[in-house]
Formats: sequence, C-alpha cells, structure tokens
Amino acid sequence: MKIYWKGIVPLGNEVVASRIKNDVQSALSSIRTRGSDFIVNDSNWYWRNPTGKVRPTVVNSAKFITGNFQRHLERNRGWQIEKCLCGQRVDAYSEFEGVFEIYTLREEDFLPLLHAYERLHKRSSGPIATQLYVQHLQKQTPALSDDLRPLHKYFSRISRTVSLRVGVEFETGNVASSFRAANKLEQLYQLGELDLGVFITSIDKPSCAARIWPISNRNGSFQELERRSFAKGLAIPLWHVGFAPDGFDCTVGYLSDDGSLYQMRKTERHLIAEGTRFEIWHDVKGQERLLPVNHPST
Repeated sequence: MKIYWKGIVPLGNEVVASRIKNDVQSALSSIRTRGSDFIVNDSNWYWRNPTGKVRPTVVNSAKFITGNFQRHLERNRGWQIEKCLCGQRVDAYSEFEGVFEIYTLREEDFLPLLHAYERLHKRSSGPIATQLYVQHLQKQTPALSDDLRPLHKYFSRISRTVSLRVGVEFETGNVASSFRAANKLEQLYQLGELDLGVFITSIDKPSCAARIWPISNRNGSFQELERRSFAKGLAIPLWHVGFAPDGFDCTVGYLSDDGSLYQMRKTERHLIAEGTRFEIWHDVKGQERLLPVNHPST
C-alpha cells in the first residue's frame, strides 16, 4: 500500500511519535492482496436495478481495508478497536506514556501572541485563534507547530509525564462522512477524551477512491477535502494520512467484507441490454453481477 503522511503535528516526544507512526504504518502495510502489495481489481461490473435497467455497481468492500487495518492494530500492536468514548466509537484507540514538552499560554499573552503571529507570517491569525486558545490556554498540549516555534517566548514550557490518548478514524466514505469523522475526533478532544487524532482516507480519486469503488459514494479523498479547507476550525492536534493501492490488476481477487479475497462465479446465462451482451456472474454473496462479453476478465 502506498502511504502518504500529509501532516504530522509535533508531539514533543519523538519516541512516542515514532511509535504511533510505526503502528499506523504497519497496520496500513498489512493490507495486502498479492504478496506484500495491495493490488486492486478495478474491473467494471454491472447489475440490474429494480426497474431492470443495467447500471454500474461496486464489487470491492471497504470493510476489507478498514477491517484488516483494525485487526492488525489490535492483534499486533495492542490497540483497542471500536473504542467507545462518551457514547462515540472510534475505529482505534491507544495510550502512550512518556515525558513530553508541554507548552502553556497565559490569558494575558494570548492577544500579544496573535499580533506577533500576524507580524511574523504576514497573514491573519483568525483561522488559528481558536485552535491556539484551546490547545495552549484551556489545555496542555505537547510541542509547538512549526509556525509557532519562532514565537516560543510567549509560552511557558515544562516537561511532564503524560499518557497521550490517541484516536484513529479510517474513513472510506464520501466527503460528508469524512467531515463527520473529523468532527467526532474534535468533539472527543473538546470533552477531554483524546489528545491526538489520526485521520486516514484515500489520497485522491483518480488513483484510489474512484478506482476501488467506481461510480459510488465512496469517493471521498484528501484531494477533495483540501479544497474544502478540511482541517480549518479543528482544535484537536490531527495527523493526516492518505493511502492508495500499489497498483491495479483485473486478475486479482475482489475485496470481501470478511477481509479475504473472492472470485466471481460464472454462470452459463447471458443478458442483452441496451445493445450490449453481458455474461451473468455471481459475487461472494450470490448476488447477480454482469460483465460485458470480451472484457479482459473473461
């Protein structure tokens, strides 16, 4: 699997940061379909809808990806999956104890910091003002982001043993689902249940989302999220991780709900619709799937 670390918020403890990154990377790398690679069969299949019209359909399951990711974190890295926090479930949760550099901000230094930020970066501090207030005045957040390091004199720094609580959301749905997942992490941060969020989704549509799940609502990606200023307004320290298959091959098995691969089962029946001749196949659940005659898979 191709893994893209879109953003890593500094934590003030490189050992813990490396452990979290290695755990997530290991779990993503465990998602394989051929040898050590994540190869996806992106063949175009069709179905007959209730009106009898032939339409494109999705045959790869998102649960294959998220399920294998969760199982690896739980069995090999000791994370809790489907962790319930204040009535909300996160895909994975773990705690990492260590000595962190904590940066706090006094109320009287908040406005001077915003003015200094604007003078230094020549841009408005409005987009990050709430984040700054929550992270460093209301809460005790480890480390400083790169754009705040030149302004470290406005903060008080202490070293403290902390149990860093990390929540992961792996989103394979549409853009709205991605915003809901991120807002869930934000809410749990505001409620004092999380200290760091890790958000994972497709890197883009052309090389990932729209090829694993063509013609579906599972097309959310960082490509779209970044156009919508996805992280703006979030106070939670958030790591962004993108993924994509290593490649595509119409001979590899399809992704099943249970984390295994499956093959379509051919029948001896055919169908002619809208001038095209289709072979009738069955998927892993016995549902009818249609394949145009002379498709490479045949």
